Amino acid sequence: MQIPSGVSTATQTAGNPTGSMAYSLDCLLIKISDTPVLYFKMIWALVMPLLYLGAIIFGYLFICIFGLTKFNSSIIYTAIIYMFLYLHPTVV
Repeated sequence: MQIPSGVSTATQTAGNPTGSMAYSLDCLLIKISDTPVLYFKMIWALVMPLLYLGAIIFGYLFICIFGLTKFNSSIIYTAIIYMFLYLHPTVV
């Protein structure tokens, strides 16, 4: 019994979002610069978790400012731990 390729691709993308984003940038980066793509991938793997975390924190602070919820610092800590666990394989 074979699993359809669409299911396999979807699980790989969901399981490693930073890696899938890095692969999609390869073709563009090869045309733009003479720098080896490996360096761009390393930088991208470090920057993407920070962008994700920034978006989560910004969204939470936005909700707090508009009074939809009270600020709770444990949500920020939980987001940091989640990002570490979710994106750790890409960074390592």
